[in-house]
Amino acid sequence: GCKVKPGASVVGSSRRRPTASEFEREGNMSAKGVITVKKLVRCSCGLEFRAPSAEATTDAEKHLVQAVKRHAKDAHDLDFGEEQVVAMMEIEP
Repeated sequence: GCKVKPGASVVGSSRRRPTASEFEREGNMSAKGVITVKKLVRCSCGLEFRAPSAEATTDAEKHLVQAVKRHAKDAHDLDFGEEQVVAMMEIEP
């Protein structure tokens, strides 16, 4: 066996690689090292709503949710909750 001194770090043995779906959820690393993803909501009528996002919930994402809720009500007379809109969000590559 391979002996490792106490306190030494073993590279690559305990760190697992993210699965494809986890990697997609994480988004793309920008040059600054901040994870940036684009959130997308597609309406059944063909309209698309997009927002850039660097964190889990950003102002841009909140605006996206509000825009989708407003569109659903105005165009389709549907009342969506915030959770329903978030559930419809896709992440663009």
